[in-house]
Amino acid sequence: MTDKTTHDLIIEELRAYFEAHLAWEAKNTHTAATKARAALSEVRRLCRIRRDEIQEIRKQKPKAAYTFTDEQRENLANRRK
Repeated sequence: MTDKTTHDLIIEELRAYFEAHLAWEAKNTHTAATKARAALSEVRRLCRIRRDEIQEIRKQKPKAAYTFTDEQRENLANRRK
């Protein structure tokens, strides 16, 4: 048995939503709509968890120190115009 990551759970729940959405589009019933909304709520919950996981990993990584030369700064400024 393998442990599923939060990413894997999000993908599974998106598939469940997609199936529920198709059922709702076909049937247009209250039950089908409830299942689609429930799947979306679960996707939202899992996405919040995954976002926190990513933020935590990002906090642990050192920031790259990079400085631009004057020429690079000028090139970037010209691209933004």
